Amino acid sequence: MKSVIVFLLLTGLATGETGKIVDVSPYTAHGTPQVSAIQGYPNPIVTQGTWEMFTLTVALSGLAYSANFRAKRGFHATDFIVGDPIEASVDGKNLIITRPDGKTEKAKITRKARV
Repeated sequence: MKSVIVFLLLTGLATGETGKIVDVSPYTAHGTPQVSAIQGYPNPIVTQGTWEMFTLTVALSGLAYSANFRAKRGFHATDFIVGDPIEASVDGKNLIITRPDGKTEKAKITRKARV
């Protein structure tokens, strides 16, 4: 009985809707400069944090959801083609998508619009 309930819960969490990619917009985010003092070195090191990001807009159930994702190894804006289907779901204020390699990514929804 317990295994049946666990199976039903897991399949319910794993399934999402098939949506459509409406837009993909890459950009670079800049962080504040950080000063690092390393023991044994006379001068501190100042680093400027920059991250490759992209905004992904997905149409699901008559609404378009936009979320900002941080690009990383195996997950870039160029992995997505506008107009292609994508497995996605909305969990509260988060957009959860399934990457082309099968892994899932989650990001805060920044915009909702009717399609």
